[in-house]
Amino acid sequence: MSDSCNIAETLLAANLPARADKTAFIDDRGRCSFAELDRGARAFAGYLLGLGLPIETRILILLEDSIAYPIA
Repeated sequence: MSDSCNIAETLLAANLPARADKTAFIDDRGRCSFAELDRGARAFAGYLLGLGLPIETRILILLEDSIAYPIA
């Protein structure tokens, strides 16, 4: 058994198949579906990898309560 868990991956994997078009997050600007959240999270992960950060590197993120928070 692995000691690591990616909660974002776990939550998205559990919800994407049946809820891709359902609302995952609501902020002052609107709603975001599970599919949009998944695409955003993957894009952000790709951005971090593009910066040269190795997988599982810990970073500090400070964000307002918006869609950017669950994406990050």
